[in-house]
Amino acid sequence: MGVPGAGWKSYIQLGKESTYGTAIAATHKLAALNSGLKLDAPPIEDALMSGVAWERTTAKPPRRVMGSFATHLTFDGLLELLRGVFGTYASSTVETGVRDHTFKIGPLLNGFTVQEIVGDVTAGTCFRSTGVKFDKFTLRGTAGQGVESVVGVEFGCIGQDRVSNQTPTPSLSFPPYFPVQFSSDTTNMLVVDDGSVDSAADIRLRSFEFTLENMLSDDRWFGSGTTVDEPLRRGRIRATFKLMQEFQTRTQFDNYRLNTIGSPRLVFQHPTTIGSASKREFEIRANQAILLEDPTPPVDAPDNLLIATATWKAIFDGVDGAEASPVVCRVRSTDAALA
Repeated sequence: MGVPGAGWKSYIQLGKESTYGTAIAATHKLAALNSGLKLDAPPIEDALMSGVAWERTTAKPPRRVMGSFATHLTFDGLLELLRGVFGTYASSTVETGVRDHTFKIGPLLNGFTVQEIVGDVTAGTCFRSTGVKFDKFTLRGTAGQGVESVVGVEFGCIGQDRVSNQTPTPSLSFPPYFPVQFSSDTTNMLVVDDGSVDSAADIRLRSFEFTLENMLSDDRWFGSGTTVDEPLRRGRIRATFKLMQEFQTRTQFDNYRLNTIGSPRLVFQHPTTIGSASKREFEIRANQAILLEDPTPPVDAPDNLLIATATWKAIFDGVDGAEASPVVCRVRSTDAALA
């Protein structure tokens, strides 16, 4: 009798490919909130009329990989994935053993080999996807006591092919678990900028969602290929901050009405000292952004606090030379600089 797969046995490993689409050993190991990469290769149905009331056969289609995986956002251990999302990377020394790692939008994204241990079926093997690029990147956090208060990070993927019964790279370790929490004594909200000019005392953020869409093509089919060709950017990136907060001022409505440029920014800091005086930090920011819709909250019940929702879209007019990117991510950690 076989042993059924179980969720607790599952995790993810991945490595940055040297040559796009060519499998490589994993270098990173991640505990997953969920994993849902799927081979997309539906059979081509028989469309011919042949005198019988059923299809006689099917044709074999080309293949691609679609789906996503998610984990907790941590201060350590995710640098290579963040470079895979944004495209460009730079690092600077803060003090001995502590670095700032900065990610900005770049023209090309790296491909990854992703190993999924799915319930340990079959034992000691994995599903392996190659040529995986990160088309969508989402951060979510909610203030409160549930698991949602730990910031989640989801990677939407497009890849070339997926096979089973592969041997996962052995002897990898999970990164240190220093999770980024929305509201906790293990993470401090160092900066909360809702894009307006309101003071921190008037910004009562309940939840946030940051989304970066890289607009990669998933339909580069060619006559000589059995898999989709390398996903490349087909349009403009879209980066948004969705902020839900208690309604205390009308500033964001005025910003929307006047099309005022804002600067949404969130900085999380872990309280433990690293180096001699530094602390771990995670920052996501846009120095230039516009509001997409009226943030005024609906009034529909007498016994609820009013919650305003503001959605900012990052833009870049080319003038802000210091950033040179519509959206920027910065991680301060003890991680070594990426090669």
